[in-house]
Amino acid sequence: MYVGGDGKPRFGLQGPGNGFRFTVTGPTRVDDGRWHHVVGTYVPGVMRFYVDGRLAGERVDATAPFVYDGYWRVGRESLDAWPGEPGVYGFTGEVDTARVWYRALDQTAVEALYAQGR
Repeated sequence: MYVGGDGKPRFGLQGPGNGFRFTVTGPTRVDDGRWHHVVGTYVPGVMRFYVDGRLAGERVDATAPFVYDGYWRVGRESLDAWPGEPGVYGFTGEVDTARVWYRALDQTAVEALYAQGR
């Protein structure tokens, strides 16, 4: 997950090595000084991206992502390899909570989580 140079949120998956990159972009800017809730899910072949409790976009052509056996970074990573993004390290903003689930959340679960945080 990241905010692109155009202020829109993105959910991306990377293939093995530095292979392919699939992204889903939210339709509206989130660099407006307000809090936003974002969720990205992946089940074989399908990426879904939710912004503020609503489905913002999906892809049905995503192939198997890189299986990563390590740690997660929140708020710091280079975007230079992602299409159309500057080589920026670090997120300018605030992150309240980052969660990784053992399953892909469905629309009802995403809506419930968004409602809990409001």
